[in-house]
Amino acid sequence: MRSKRRSRGHPKNQLSTIVDNLGLPYSGINLAYSTSAPVGPGDADIFVNLSEDHKPTADYVRVLRTKLAADFPSTTFSFLPADMISQILNFGLPSPIDVQILGFNVPANRTFANNLLQKLHGVAGAVDLHIHQTGDYPQFNVDVDRTKAQLLGLTEQSVASNLLVSLSGSFQTAPSFWVDPQNGTQYQVATQTPQFRLESLNDLGNTPLSGGIGGSSQILSNLPASIVASPPRW
Repeated sequence: MRSKRRSRGHPKNQLSTIVDNLGLPYSGINLAYSTSAPVGPGDADIFVNLSEDHKPTADYVRVLRTKLAADFPSTTFSFLPADMISQILNFGLPSPIDVQILGFNVPANRTFANNLLQKLHGVAGAVDLHIHQTGDYPQFNVDVDRTKAQLLGLTEQSVASNLLVSLSGSFQTAPSFWVDPQNGTQYQVATQTPQFRLESLNDLGNTPLSGGIGGSSQILSNLPASIVASPPRW
């Protein structure tokens, strides 16, 4: 957002455009151009462009911080540098102050980060404090009996690769492109299981697994495997 001293008109008339990106970008190119560094489908990047003659941006940010926190208490909001100069001076980081915690004990790192976050809330002038990398995102763990799976000619790697292609798309493991001969435009080609066909654990169990004995295929539910919901790790 750009700020100017002189302003007139109703706030709604000072809004020019809104561009948002919800979740992770579908390609590495879009991810490289993102300024908020999204780490999961629960992230959203919203860019608000005001008209030329608008009220000070800082006033809008101050109001939004209070109103958004009251209306959406379970959601974390942060206001990142929107102009090119601030982004460059910030060395590409999503916040002016970036604290990184490194260690082999991940749960202990998380506990330390939570304690440090509470202390930083007492620093005068510090706003938008949050832990960027969340650790309690819901997930399912697929536990495969490797010994019994080998009897069908399947390895842990082949099971994981088939699930990755089905759930995230073949572009993650085997990028493929098609060039339009008419105009030379390059398109990404990927296969993926439609989300409307993955509405239950039974649907997930019907995921086909290739690479068995003699090139045969199996479905996940035929393997000696279990699918369990994983609780938050911390």
